[in-house]
Amino acid sequence: HCGLRDLHIREDVVKETCRIGWPIALQLVFVALGITLIQRAVNSFGQVMTAAFTVGQRIEMVLHLPCNALMTTLATYTGQNVGAGKMERISPGVRQGVLLSFVLTAVLSGIVFALSWKIPEYFALGKESAGYGRSYLQTVSASVLILSLYVPLFGVFQGTRHAQISSITALCALSLRVGVTYLWKDGPFFGESIIWWNGFFGFGLGCILSFAYYGSGRWQRNAMNRLRSNGRQQEKSIAG
Repeated sequence: HCGLRDLHIREDVVKETCRIGWPIALQLVFVALGITLIQRAVNSFGQVMTAAFTVGQRIEMVLHLPCNALMTTLATYTGQNVGAGKMERISPGVRQGVLLSFVLTAVLSGIVFALSWKIPEYFALGKESAGYGRSYLQTVSASVLILSLYVPLFGVFQGTRHAQISSITALCALSLRVGVTYLWKDGPFFGESIIWWNGFFGFGLGCILSFAYYGSGRWQRNAMNRLRSNGRQQEKSIAG
């Protein structure tokens, strides 16, 4: 049995939770802000483009499901193995997770690409909006494959208390997407199509930054040093 006297706040746990959680919360804020700024650029092209973009965003969210799911999975998987001191299991798990993310996303992208001529009709878009919608879906079904490669790594960083790296990467990727959108949306080369082509720029940068940090091994070294430190503290506690 437990009562009110057994309920109390552990300040050390609260501080650790906030320390790990705030970069993840900040990452979601960056994503929301970036999409809002891109939406503002979309609105400048009128209702026809806005309707196409809205439909495209709904379908793109479906394409993001595999990599987001594998990100959460790898965060749990990595954290558990770090806690158990089995660091050698992380890299094989990461390879399998990234591969699974890519394969699942590729399957969904293939379906979306094949149905890109029909999907706008399901949402009752007008002829002009449907044309924009088809271009959006065909382009994003390719660019999201890049996203599927590096978003699962965010889980690795979160599981080893390096969540700030995923936040920084997300900020850089969205900043580039927003930047090229406003830079080229009125230009002769991309024009309105930059609304869906910006993913290649942002996702490409995110992929480079994520794999560069993962390849550096800093996340792994820091996790191992923390394990050794915790082990020494436990030995002192037992000896005391």
